[in-house]
Amino acid sequence: MVPGAVQDLLGDNYACAKLPTFVGADGETYQLSGFGGFKLLGVKPQEDEDKLAVCDALAAYLSSEEVQLARYEAVGWGPSNLNAQASDAVKADEALSALAEQLAFAIPQGQYPGDYWTLATSLGDTVIQGELTVDSSDDDLMAALEKFQDTCISYAE
Repeated sequence: MVPGAVQDLLGDNYACAKLPTFVGADGETYQLSGFGGFKLLGVKPQEDEDKLAVCDALAAYLSSEEVQLARYEAVGWGPSNLNAQASDAVKADEALSALAEQLAFAIPQGQYPGDYWTLATSLGDTVIQGELTVDSSDDDLMAALEKFQDTCISYAE
C-alpha cells in the first residue's frame, strides 16, 4: 500500500498506538506483545578482496543515515539506522512512533523453523475445527497452550 494511503483513507479516524495492557485473572497486569524484526543488510563472504570491498562499501552506503532517511521520505519505510530513527521527521511519524514504543515489549523475530508455523497453524485449526471452544475447560485450553509453548521453546534449544 502506498505510504499515507491508510491515513488518507481514514482521515480523522486514523490513529496508532502500542498494544494495550490487560489485567489477568490473577490480578496482574500484562503487556500484549508480538514479534519485532528489522531489515538488515548483510554481505556474503567473498573470495575476491576487491569484490568484498565493493560489497562492504555498498552495504555501508545503503545502511547510512542519509540513505535511510531518503528511503523514509520516498516510500515511508521506517529506518533501521539509529541516527535516522532519531530524526525529527521519523519521530513525528505516528505509526513509527507507536511501533518504536511497542518494540520495547517485542520478542525479536529470528529464524524460526518452518515447523513453528505449522505448529501455530495447528493450534489455530483446533479452534477453527471446534476442538477448543468457549465451552472448553480451562485445563484443556492450558494444556493446548502449554504444549504449544513447550514445543516452541524446544526450537530454541
